[in-house]
Amino acid sequence: MTIPDYLEKNARHYPTKTAIIVPGDRSCTFIELKERSYRLANGLMAAGLKKGDRVAILAENCFEYPEMYFGIGKAGGVATPLSFRFAPPEVVHLINESGARILIVQDKYVDLIQSVRPELKSVEQYICVGNTADGMRGYEDLLASAPATDPGVEIAMEDIFCLMHTGGTTGVPKLTVLTHRNLLSCAVVWIVECGFTYGDVFMVISPLFHTGGAWPLFFSFILGNTFVVQKKYNVDEMLKTIEQEKVTASMWMSQLIPGIITHPDVEAKKYDLSSLRIILAGAAVLPEPHLRRLLELFPGIRVCNAGGQTECGIFTGMHLDECIDNFPEKLASAGRASIHMRIKIVDEQDNELPADEAGELCVRGEGVMKGYWNKPEESAWSLRGGWQHTGDICKTDKDGYLYYVDRKKDMIKTGGENVYSKEVEDVLYLHPAVAGAAVIGVPDEKWGEAVAALIIAKEGKEITQEELVAHCRKHIAGYKCPKLIEFRREFPQTSLGKIDKKALREPYWKELKRAL
Repeated sequence: MTIPDYLEKNARHYPTKTAIIVPGDRSCTFIELKERSYRLANGLMAAGLKKGDRVAILAENCFEYPEMYFGIGKAGGVATPLSFRFAPPEVVHLINESGARILIVQDKYVDLIQSVRPELKSVEQYICVGNTADGMRGYEDLLASAPATDPGVEIAMEDIFCLMHTGGTTGVPKLTVLTHRNLLSCAVVWIVECGFTYGDVFMVISPLFHTGGAWPLFFSFILGNTFVVQKKYNVDEMLKTIEQEKVTASMWMSQLIPGIITHPDVEAKKYDLSSLRIILAGAAVLPEPHLRRLLELFPGIRVCNAGGQTECGIFTGMHLDECIDNFPEKLASAGRASIHMRIKIVDEQDNELPADEAGELCVRGEGVMKGYWNKPEESAWSLRGGWQHTGDICKTDKDGYLYYVDRKKDMIKTGGENVYSKEVEDVLYLHPAVAGAAVIGVPDEKWGEAVAALIIAKEGKEITQEELVAHCRKHIAGYKCPKLIEFRREFPQTSLGKIDKKALREPYWKELKRAL
């Protein structure tokens, strides 16, 4: 069965059970979810969608988002979710790169789309979620015009389910090709590694365009569990929702946990949070003091950590609550290889290295992507030898636990998002006053890393930090824009005459045990 096939199973087994809840907005049962997803599938097909066509989505977390994944999948289409944080040039690039024939856009992003509409080469149909817009069909009107019957499209496990964007080392985001088999396998890994079961209620706070939001949606769905969608990250609303909906599980990035456990309403026990039994911590190592406080506030809770990547799902996992007193030395790791997945560390010639030797992390298993969309050479190189080469420099210990050491790719990981230095540098060089730019990651207490830009101004030119940030915001998403800008007269050089990024990073990280 593919993930969208569970629409029929869940509607048959749990017809009146609540499937989706958006606090303060709407909810629906499994039979209603099936009917709406089928209507969307049939409506898209009537609008000209053929099997394999891409459907781009530009929206924040909303009631309609889950049914978009399922409805597009049932029609044989390929969901292509886009970050609502992207700047217009990034949106244009990914839509054109995907060749999407249909674009579903939330009403608050209509102005953005209208401003770039002449540049969208492949889009033939525009569908608006929310208030109607000129030249766009209303989403609810589309559903109302179509039958709630199974669209009857034959879907194979190797067919493409979605194109998820990831960072690009060449300065532009890439689209990762994920099949129905990839995502179903990833869902099973999450269920087994973390211990999810029927009856759990999962609350998502990550954006649904991101794998951190989509993975929980899929594994909750195949279990027939209720999925609670928070529109935005807000601790006050999260706490109210946990109490009201008896939430049992959620994914909290490690960088967010300090702000949650120190929230006055958590410490004062204003809300009944006793239903929580599983927290997924990810994107960075959770410091031991924060983990201990989390376990004090939520006695008996399971805290899972995992290593993962858009290109291959999660490939390692561990239960931090079991390690903290029994194997505290393992807390700095990302766990051991999960089911269905294999990992190895290799040198520059792809020779496997023994324990405690650092090299590139490679991953193999059913969760690994088919490749990068329309990039055969990059796909072949990344997947050479049948292993996904992650670009992360890691090592394993004698027990098989994985430790991140450095990054082979010039990448910054901030708040769970990947930012490639070259992409930001390319934008900075567009400014007429910039002679040199070096973008690095620096420590950030909240987000793990922050984007920092070191700038050499052209002779006789003056520029302010505020001007550079405003310049960047015109071209790239806000989270990619520098949070720190410093001006330099020169950059250190390597023996080959390149900017020495390691030397630039060293002063910022020297006081920390783990420099990324």
